[in-house]
Amino acid sequence: MKRRILVLLTALLLVLSMTGAALAETVKTQASDGSLWVRGGPGTEYEKVTYVKNGQSITVLEKGEVWCKIKVDSSGKVGYIKGKYIVSGSAPTPAPSSGGVYDVGRVVTKYANSRVNLRKGPGTKYAINGSYARGAIAKITGSDGNWYIVRMRDGQSGYMSKNYVSIGASGKTTANVNLRKGAGTNYGVIKVIGKGGSVTVLAVAGNWVKVKAGNATGYLYSKYVSF
Repeated sequence: MKRRILVLLTALLLVLSMTGAALAETVKTQASDGSLWVRGGPGTEYEKVTYVKNGQSITVLEKGEVWCKIKVDSSGKVGYIKGKYIVSGSAPTPAPSSGGVYDVGRVVTKYANSRVNLRKGPGTKYAINGSYARGAIAKITGSDGNWYIVRMRDGQSGYMSKNYVSIGASGKTTANVNLRKGAGTNYGVIKVIGKGGSVTVLAVAGNWVKVKAGNATGYLYSKYVSF
């Protein structure tokens, strides 16, 4: 009887040790409205799986010296972020209301009157959700092989071949605005862009827009950019 109890206790401790390996943590970015890409591997060269916002709850699956493997609690998606952006011992704070995080792309075609299909899955065998003309803006939220996961401005979501999507869309500033080194007012100013200035919009990070203006790349407050 004692031996059986000992075996059961040993098994219970093993289960507890295994479940304890996953740690509930919180994302902490430098800016209060900041966001981070979750990568498919431990490095910026890996594809973007999804994103997390400041204060969002995650589960740490593996801890590395620089990168940690995590699970996003709200979606269940798994990927990697840098460990310096993970904190513990505090309750998650509400995620800021914003437009999320995504790269900005535009549809490109060989011929002016051609259209590109948006599909329900990452391949031509999947059904078509819609088709879009050259120049249509796409929010790129992830990728799967040679396909981007996108959301179009008409609300349709799906997959679009990377062969027909180029990163960047033309935009203009709606006021004199600071181009900053990062997504927050705590970052240094690179230069001031005047009202009506032309920029190439590369990505959106919460309330901030990553742009290229001439030879400089930085962030503008989204309120002052139209694209």
